[in-house]
Amino acid sequence: MKRLMLAVALLTLFGSQGFAANDSQKFTLTVAPTLTITAPADVPKTHDTTDANQAFDPQNWAVTCNNGAGATVAFSITTFSNGSAVRDSSLTVSVASSDQATANWQVTTVGAQSTDNVNSVNTATVNADSDGPGNATFTVNVTFIDSDYSVLPAGDYVATVTGTLTAK
Repeated sequence: MKRLMLAVALLTLFGSQGFAANDSQKFTLTVAPTLTITAPADVPKTHDTTDANQAFDPQNWAVTCNNGAGATVAFSITTFSNGSAVRDSSLTVSVASSDQATANWQVTTVGAQSTDNVNSVNTATVNADSDGPGNATFTVNVTFIDSDYSVLPAGDYVATVTGTLTAK
C-alpha cells in the first residue's frame, strides 16, 4: 500500500508540473510557371484542279497555361507563296476542348481572317484568351484562296501559321 501511495504521489507531483513539448514543420511545394503551345506536324495537300478555294484538314493545337490570370493566344497566317507567285490565305480558329472548370477559353476574333496581298496585308490573325489557368485545344482551319486554277503557276505554295501564347 505504501508503494501505491508513493506512485500516486509521484504522478501527482510530476503530472501537475505540465510536462509538454511542441514544435512545427512546414512543407512547401513550388509550382513553376507553365506556358506552352504545341503545333501539329506540317500539312501537305495537292490542289484538286478546280477553281474552288482549297481547304486543308483541320489541325489541333494544344496550349497550357497555369498563370492565375490566364493567357492570350494569337494565331497568325502568312500568304501562300511559291517564291514568285503569291495567293491569299484564310484562317479560322475554334476551341475544341478546354479545362472549363478552371478557365474559360474563348476566341475573341469573330469569323475567318484573310490575307490581302493586293493591299499588302500579308498576315491574318485570330486571337483567343482565357480568364484563368488551364489547358485548351484549338482547331485551326487554313484555306488557300484562289478562284482560277488555269492561271495558277505550278509549284509548292507555302503559308506558315504561328501561334504565340502570352500570360496575362
